[in-house]
Amino acid sequence: MRIGSFRDLSAGILVGTFFLAYSLPAEAGVASYRYSLSSRSCGNYGRFAGTVSPSAPYRYEVETDSANRIVRVTRYWNNRALWETRNTAFNTANLPIATTTSESGVTTGRRSTERDSSGCIVRAASYAMSGAKTGSSTYTYSGEYIEGHGFSADDKPLTVSRLYYNADGLLARSVWYSNALDVSQWTDGTIDPSTGMTTESHQYKDYGKTLVSRTVFQYDANDVIVHDDSFDANGRHYVGKDYNDGSLVKKSYTFVDGSTSVVTYTNDAQGYTTAAEESDNGVVHCRFAIERRADGTVMRTVVRAADGTMLAEYPDHLATECYANGTVVGGFQGTIYKSPPWW
Repeated sequence: MRIGSFRDLSAGILVGTFFLAYSLPAEAGVASYRYSLSSRSCGNYGRFAGTVSPSAPYRYEVETDSANRIVRVTRYWNNRALWETRNTAFNTANLPIATTTSESGVTTGRRSTERDSSGCIVRAASYAMSGAKTGSSTYTYSGEYIEGHGFSADDKPLTVSRLYYNADGLLARSVWYSNALDVSQWTDGTIDPSTGMTTESHQYKDYGKTLVSRTVFQYDANDVIVHDDSFDANGRHYVGKDYNDGSLVKKSYTFVDGSTSVVTYTNDAQGYTTAAEESDNGVVHCRFAIERRADGTVMRTVVRAADGTMLAEYPDHLATECYANGTVVGGFQGTIYKSPPWW
């Protein structure tokens, strides 16, 4: 999906523009905002900033009911709804406990939320519209951070995260462990609390003792990402990414020996990657076709050589890069049709 939100270019406009869900007008209505900000999941359930015209290219449209509850949030791009969430049930404290999600006008799933006596989210489960469970997450709270654990549909641990908030309760730092079974490696992101945008990230291993890489993000005037650059532990630039309307369209590597690798991406109208092509030193080696379900989740990736020879397929996984030894970036298992080397 497209990446990015809004950043207000004038700091003066930010003064006094933060809104809690309970500070919105106490009557039914619809308002448009520049920013959607992440806040601690206790006591309030939405925070938005910077009112904008309903015709702004990127905006969040927030609908409240007569009980001052947020019942709908829609993300627009050039007057087209990219995604939408609707809060369909609330607890006695008027905090949402059931939500449905839509993308490009198509309802994609629902989410149920459990909260403790303080209103903090302690568990959430996601379901397809068919009723099949698609995943779940649990949350624990400390004075310093919120820790989240993500699980697959069959309750296998997938991810671990720690989210750090500033004195105003806005997200300022995120730490993500992509492997729930190996917390010695993580990505540490610095976030601008006033926009919700990640400005820089660092990857570490050896429990934070070793820096692996640093990435710096660039956004346009509407806070949509346009480019990012990554540097290794020695400060050498090794990969750059280009985006169009927030969707990744190109990734370019430059290796220590001077060799290069480029991956180009094809995306659909919703911003989902549907195909990719990898070339090394200007020679195309692999093409990837990504098949998706109606809700946008990946059904499988098919990998073919430049001449059309079937190399491999990976069910339920997105693959866009591979190596000559017959493995793909991500290391997940699939069906191999051609014995390596692939080129």
